[in-house]
Amino acid sequence: MSKKKIFKFFSIAIGLFLSILYLVVLFVVPNVLDLNKFKPQIQQLAKESSGLSVDASNLKLVVTPLLKAGVIVENLSVKYNNDETLVTSEKSLVLLNLPRLVLQEIEIAKIELKDPVLNVALLKNGKLDVVEYLEENMASCEEEKEKSIESEFPFSFSKRMPKMKIQNYLISFADKSLDDTIKISGEILDVKNFVLDKNINIEAKGQIESKTRKHLVYDLKLDSFLPKINIQSPENEENKKEDLKIQNPFKSIINYGFFTDVKCDLKVSQNKYGKIVADGFLNIDDISYNLKNEEISDGFIDLKFKKHLIDLRSKLFVSKNTAFQSNVLLDRSRRGRVDVSVLAKQIGFESIKNIIQLLCEVCNLSYDFDSIKTNGFINADLKFSSDFKNVTSNGSFSIDD
Repeated sequence: MSKKKIFKFFSIAIGLFLSILYLVVLFVVPNVLDLNKFKPQIQQLAKESSGLSVDASNLKLVVTPLLKAGVIVENLSVKYNNDETLVTSEKSLVLLNLPRLVLQEIEIAKIELKDPVLNVALLKNGKLDVVEYLEENMASCEEEKEKSIESEFPFSFSKRMPKMKIQNYLISFADKSLDDTIKISGEILDVKNFVLDKNINIEAKGQIESKTRKHLVYDLKLDSFLPKINIQSPENEENKKEDLKIQNPFKSIINYGFFTDVKCDLKVSQNKYGKIVADGFLNIDDISYNLKNEEISDGFIDLKFKKHLIDLRSKLFVSKNTAFQSNVLLDRSRRGRVDVSVLAKQIGFESIKNIIQLLCEVCNLSYDFDSIKTNGFINADLKFSSDFKNVTSNGSFSIDD
């Protein structure tokens, strides 16, 4: 038998073996291997490592034709020792990219969640309940962790983040100090083409509401580049354990009865000259809030982007009957130009002070605004244009008592 025939024979044999192996992995293994048999061991491992009780009605191994393998979990529930629920999900799917494991790289290819519910609470000591719980229950495992860290992990993690699809989600955020609960819920949350230092694509629809009212409705689509971020860990420094305390980001929103409707469809990129360009729109409409016992509403900030052009139109009420209106058209191309028009009638300095105080409280900044005494009004009706070399303007601006 000639060498050519021997090579052809072995090529066919190897190809046939790999084909059979592929079919076995794809069709036989998922149906033969019953993950439910390992459920008690999984539950015990979760209990010992975190103190959490994990349960599911069914576990199923899946393998895709593109050799992505993972597990489907039905009716997942994660609970604390006191039987309070942390997480539930009707159906969950997690897939790993098997070929990347050969290259000693872990890449989570896909995550899908249907009807997930997450319950977290901000305690009076400023810590999240889940963080405090895990710290208390994982303290006993610190020595084992330190020993395991000493041995080098043989795999690296891919910069490509998983494609994520979440349907009918609900996040319940309770503040024990306010006796209020914020609920973040929505129909869909999709994340795809997410690669660190490169790009991300997000689509999200939902709303944020408290016990008293709805605060935010959002419909977002974003396709954006990601700048490169270098994260360097400090060398020759001992790790210091510090308690992480956070402020409720929704506290001032609840107190001021804030509401707005946000719609966004943006594509953001960076050209070869390093300039950031965008196409699409960002509309923040129906801005309303309570300020000094006044119901202020009907404000808006609308932005349109077309490559180097930015078109801003806004109307923001500082009191019930007075508003600041502005139109700005900015050309960021080489020729460069800006056109601005401003209209403000009887804008009181006291109203401006109240708005600044509101913004400071939203940002958790404190200042004694009561010590500031103001009087007078701003009146403006002016327009100006500039090519960044010369400025032309007309109209009026005055400060009156």
